[in-house]
Amino acid sequence: MTTPTGPASSAVAHEEQRTIDGHPVSGTLQPDGSFFSDDGRTYVAPDGTVEHGLTAPDGRFLVNGTSRLVDGVTVWGSAAADGSFLSEDGTVYVTADGTVEHGELVDGRFLTERTVDGQEVRGSDTADGGFLSQDGRTYVAADGTVEHGLTAPDGRFLVNGTSRLVDGVTVWGSAAADGSFLSEDGTVYVTADGTVEHGELVDGRFLTERTVDGQEVRGSDTADGGFLSQDGRTYVAADGTVEHGLTAPDGRFLVNGTSRLVDGVTVWGSAAADGSFLSEDGTVYVTADGTVEHGELVDGRFLTERTVDGQVVWGVPTADGGFLSQDGTLYVTADGEVERGLTAPDGRFLENGTSRVIDGQTVWGVLGADGSFLSEDGTVYVTADGTVEHGKLVDGRFLTERTVDGQEVWGSDTADGGFLSQDGTVYVAPDGTVEHGITDPVTGSFVPNGIAYTMPDGSTAYGVMAGDSFYTADGTTIVLGNGTVLHGTMDWSTGIFTTESGDSYYVGENGVTHGTFRAADGAFVLDAGETVMTPKSWQVDLGQMKDAIAYITTQQGLLSDYNDKITSEMSNVDAAWTSPAADSFADVAADVKSALRDLHTLVGSTIDQLQQTYDNYLQSEQAAVKNLSQ
Repeated sequence: MTTPTGPASSAVAHEEQRTIDGHPVSGTLQPDGSFFSDDGRTYVAPDGTVEHGLTAPDGRFLVNGTSRLVDGVTVWGSAAADGSFLSEDGTVYVTADGTVEHGELVDGRFLTERTVDGQEVRGSDTADGGFLSQDGRTYVAADGTVEHGLTAPDGRFLVNGTSRLVDGVTVWGSAAADGSFLSEDGTVYVTADGTVEHGELVDGRFLTERTVDGQEVRGSDTADGGFLSQDGRTYVAADGTVEHGLTAPDGRFLVNGTSRLVDGVTVWGSAAADGSFLSEDGTVYVTADGTVEHGELVDGRFLTERTVDGQVVWGVPTADGGFLSQDGTLYVTADGEVERGLTAPDGRFLENGTSRVIDGQTVWGVLGADGSFLSEDGTVYVTADGTVEHGKLVDGRFLTERTVDGQEVWGSDTADGGFLSQDGTVYVAPDGTVEHGITDPVTGSFVPNGIAYTMPDGSTAYGVMAGDSFYTADGTTIVLGNGTVLHGTMDWSTGIFTTESGDSYYVGENGVTHGTFRAADGAFVLDAGETVMTPKSWQVDLGQMKDAIAYITTQQGLLSDYNDKITSEMSNVDAAWTSPAADSFADVAADVKSALRDLHTLVGSTIDQLQQTYDNYLQSEQAAVKNLSQ
């Protein structure tokens, strides 16, 4: 500031004394109304503003004036509150830390030159240690980072700066790469599609308000079109789904988020409903019981390595404590059993799994050892010969419907080609014969006419009533009508039950009867005197019959010889007898010959009848033994 001199015309400065800041000061009143003290250290502007400084040797008044020794030369200028210094001619600037810069003062800004991106750029230092180009479009941060933009009317540099007309008012701010816009004061955000949002900028995040679950929540939009609350604990997806959790230190939102101390390190991730934990990067999984597993997350599945049959296999733990290989062809049960198969499209592992085209549809299921096929949902069964059956799987049994005695009955096929009802009370043989009874739940065997019987000790046994007695289906126990319990074994070929003490009983349709074996032929004689033939007795009787047939056959031969001899002798007598009585002898001879022929025929017929009876008994016994052995 130079000492005011006024116009060169008639205006004349004159001496006067003033009180300034409570002190009398002598000086000169200038023609423009300003006042300049005689010692050159105080200047009062025409509007009364008081400034203190000094007057340089060239007569210019310098506010906060001082001098510095710069490059060995005394330079006059003004000191700023931060300790920096600007020469009175505006060509030298000394920073607060003593750095000397040469440049020029333009519109109140001290400009220097810097090389930015290979170009010489004129600009000024900023309070934060940076550098702002003269045109306000380039800013160099204190760390040397170069940013391009513009300077808003309020003097703030805006990276990627621009202006938008918002609600009829020009708003200055910065444009993002996606085309969105944020006002410089952080209160207006315009999305890439032009939606205007009002809010505030907090810690670098633009926050707006949304109503979430009936509550007003402050938060910011996310890149995927969602919304994240300011506290990082609520996320609203683009489709409106609300999720609760937390935001990890890396800024990722974690549904049901939490942290665990794993191997001495804090790991952020999500907790599942069963108490398990998966790290956010998918490399650590902690089971519900605290077991730590390391692996990787692939297509939403956490994979670990296991050695199976000597090979390293990647796979995933299953909910039942097992392990399923990544390719879905191998499953290890919780107890370590290895099963091979495939995984159906619905994610279920099928041991011996395969697919069949049934009624034009691909059906996934399991192949049986006999070549049969059962669909995984248990509604389709294909027999080994290709027959397709529709039904349902109940307690491991495939059930179909059949019409039995005019009623619809659910049941399953049996190994012998028959059909057993679901409740085990009806059996249809392969030839269609229907039998009613009960199925022993212990052995699974069908017992024709069987019942569930309450034993004297209160337990339940399964078997058949014989009269007023009961015998178990396995033939080991009989309960007599009087309640006596007998233990032993049943000879199913004869129906004879032998107790552990050696007594024997015959089990017939009318009941259980005591008896003894006949020593002569092994037949079983009931106490009432009736005889029950046994295989041994039949063998003895048939043998005796065979011997009788052989004896009679031998005797038939002798009779034939006697017949021939008698006939021959009678012929000789007839030829030699010439007396009148010869005619009477001829009649007698004819009768004898007829009697002998009839006797021979009778014996032959008897032999044939005995042989036929023998053969019939033998065939019956062979058939009975064959049936009982099956």
